Amino acid sequence: MSTAVHAQRIVQAWDGFNFSRFEIEVECALGVCEGASSGSELETEERAVLESVVRQFRALGNDRDDSYRLDAGFFLLRHLQAR
Repeated sequence: MSTAVHAQRIVQAWDGFNFSRFEIEVECALGVCEGASSGSELETEERAVLESVVRQFRALGNDRDDSYRLDAGFFLLRHLQAR
């Protein structure tokens, strides 16, 4: 699954207020990023961005009050899903 699809699924879960699915999608994306083999330079960079964002989301845990980090993460995910 491409980084764009992972980004889209995370954003859809969040926008749909499906927080259990959001957590699942974050974990799935992280697993793919950690286990991915190398690809093109662009794919590698996109995976690095996705991994950084999902790690940030995991670090926030249940503290969703850190809105500027969430906003920045979703900005990057929306950019990735448009690729």
